[in-house]
Amino acid sequence: MLIEKTRAAFDPIVLPLTNVGANSTQNGVEIDFDAKNQMVETNEVLEVYLTEKATSAGSPTLQVIVETKNPEGVYRQVASGEVVPLSALVEGAVVYKVALPDGCDQIVRVSLKNDTADTFTGGSVSGFVRPL
Repeated sequence: MLIEKTRAAFDPIVLPLTNVGANSTQNGVEIDFDAKNQMVETNEVLEVYLTEKATSAGSPTLQVIVETKNPEGVYRQVASGEVVPLSALVEGAVVYKVALPDGCDQIVRVSLKNDTADTFTGGSVSGFVRPL
């Protein structure tokens, strides 16, 4: 079994939903797990949740996208969460909770996607890696 050096969290720890624009994806920063498939090997899970209720004058949606970067520096999507409507984006709601799938390289990025023409006026999310 691989042992992680430090607990990994994607930064910023709290991401305002106002950064997730209409019909766009807000890319997260890279998480370096020091080894390929480390979360799979250590039975850890990535969890993304609302730290503040989402607000809007319209009906934006939120989807978590998980990508991995190969040694050549190219990202590819390895997983995605369900599309979550505004009404479900309340404080404490978990929008993504799953172990990373097989096939992840050492570098993983968690991004947030809004597929509508509406924007968020408030709300924030956070994410971390934790044991199952």
